[in-house]
Amino acid sequence: MDGEKKVVMYGLYAAQQVPDLPEIEQYYKDWDIWTLNDFYRGFNDFKPHRIFQVHHSLDKCAKRKWSSDWKERYNASGAEVITAEIINGVNVEQQTIFPFQEAFSEFPPEFFCSSFNYMMAMAYLEGYTHINIERVALTSSEEEYTGQARGILYAIREMEKRGVSVDWPYRVMWEKYLKDYNIAEDDILIKREKVYGCPSYTPKTVNFLGMYWPEVGTMEEQRIMDCDELWTLNDWYTFYDVKPHAVFNPCDETFTGHQDSRRFVDWVKRYNESGAKIVTLGKVYGINNQHLFSWARGVKEFGEDFFTSTLSYMFAQAIWEGYEVINIYGVRMEAESEYAYQLPGIMRAINECTQRGIQVNCRFIPEWIDKMTSKTVDWANMKGGKVPYFHSDNSQAKIELMVDGL
Repeated sequence: MDGEKKVVMYGLYAAQQVPDLPEIEQYYKDWDIWTLNDFYRGFNDFKPHRIFQVHHSLDKCAKRKWSSDWKERYNASGAEVITAEIINGVNVEQQTIFPFQEAFSEFPPEFFCSSFNYMMAMAYLEGYTHINIERVALTSSEEEYTGQARGILYAIREMEKRGVSVDWPYRVMWEKYLKDYNIAEDDILIKREKVYGCPSYTPKTVNFLGMYWPEVGTMEEQRIMDCDELWTLNDWYTFYDVKPHAVFNPCDETFTGHQDSRRFVDWVKRYNESGAKIVTLGKVYGINNQHLFSWARGVKEFGEDFFTSTLSYMFAQAIWEGYEVINIYGVRMEAESEYAYQLPGIMRAINECTQRGIQVNCRFIPEWIDKMTSKTVDWANMKGGKVPYFHSDNSQAKIELMVDGL
């Protein structure tokens, strides 16, 4: 039928006993063929289209005769190799990193409890309509195989919910096993703390730190710093003794708009002493490690009205830099004045991230969602005003923006 995409996924069961695949290969001649790990160990002249190698244990097996040349065999196969990260020695041109961000937005991390679950997730993301699983029995008494069989059943059911046809000859046997041992369908998947085969992989994470002290003051510093990068804004040093990686300040260069005289004291000196990257809209003289936000790119990609607060700039930068998880601390947006105008923009930015598969975590999001139907938030401000958020229309930042071509 037109529009059908079919893939057969080969395991290694009985490969030594039945090394040739003439009948099966003839049957699947119009299908894409995927396999995994050391497929060459048992099959003669087998030419898969893809090899999934999502863990690194084969490096540890290099002293074994049958796996010492696995990288050379990968290159000789001509197959595309799907990996968790670039593996030295495998032809980079035929190597593809597994799409973690897209997969994790569709399936929970514990979904990935076997190589075949990776295969099924990728097949779904690429629009395959039929999946057949061959030579995967998992009948060994090893606990790992029992867990993986349960995980494959779970994955099959998830595929079928999404309209993908899956055939696995050993499905009936394993479903009977679960029934005999009274394993509930809800418990079919064994929870795992780490993604199978790739313990080194963690989503690229950035933490946003605001100034809402009642929340942050109760947290351990380690929790705030537990990320690839910590980003904050304005005069964070007035509140916290932390070392951020980046400070966002899209306001003007004088801070004349702030009414609290205790804030922004020696702020240029503090910025320089922090060692952080200082992200601004325009040139602020005296700052050493300054980086200009790409305003032209921001307007082109999100629109001018996207930028209703400093957090909006942080969200845009996080999207551009490929972060997969954004944790927000110290941001509540409870006041009914300035924050009532900024909150709609923040919710819009969160929605933008969600649509791109980026996970955004903040304990106040349910509270913000409740305000969507409240009169305390003017949702018309989602479209913003005539100028983006910063304090003065006549600021140096505004002048520098004109140079940027806008």
